[in-house]
Amino acid sequence: MKYHGVADCYGIESFRPYRKSASYFLFLRAEANRHRHAVYYEAEVSEEDVRKIENLLKGQKYEEALKYLKKNGIITIPRRHLKSWKLIPNPELDPHG
Repeated sequence: MKYHGVADCYGIESFRPYRKSASYFLFLRAEANRHRHAVYYEAEVSEEDVRKIENLLKGQKYEEALKYLKKNGIITIPRRHLKSWKLIPNPELDPHG
């Protein structure tokens, strides 16, 4: 299953089934929040992984959800976001936090 969204220093911000028409807007959302190392991602994940990530997000465990996604998904990141992808999640990276 293909999903996409935005992740930042606090974890996963959005995790949605892939829709090409939404990818540009999610990318813009990430670009607007680069100060928090926000990145746009696309991920291939199994149905089981989708359920696990959605449950973590429902429980407001955003950092844990991102760690799980990074470990279990096949991820595609825009080249300009790769450095940030390697650094997140890490709430200490928020310059306003």
